[in-house]
Amino acid sequence: MLIGIFFYLELILDFLFWFSSVRFFSRCSEISIAFYKDVVSKPKNKMSERNTFLTKYDRIRLATVSYVEIYILSASLYFTLDPSRPYAWLNSVYDSLSVGTFTNVGTALNCIGSEVYVFTQILTTLVLVIMSLAVYVGRSK
Repeated sequence: MLIGIFFYLELILDFLFWFSSVRFFSRCSEISIAFYKDVVSKPKNKMSERNTFLTKYDRIRLATVSYVEIYILSASLYFTLDPSRPYAWLNSVYDSLSVGTFTNVGTALNCIGSEVYVFTQILTTLVLVIMSLAVYVGRSK
């Protein structure tokens, strides 16, 4: 009976890992591509030429919400990498915040196999912070 419980628990953790991995990579690529295309496209002044009616403030808000979303997705992914750590949820949130703010990337790299996730989070954060927010703040309305 006890072996069966551990088997199902392991199965659930594997499912959560793969689900959070797919969601993480899918959302990171979607955010990076969309914001990169928006940043490199030349802003059009005439309303009739635009394909969106978002103002710079709407774009900043979207970038900020996406930034927070990457934190949450990263924390859930770091948790599924090693849920047996002491204080796994707290450490996962700490790792996500450390990587997202570029303050301490080394702690998240302690988990085996986390390099791909860490560098994906860094790349997405760079696209959001450096490219998107910097360009949006400099744009006129």
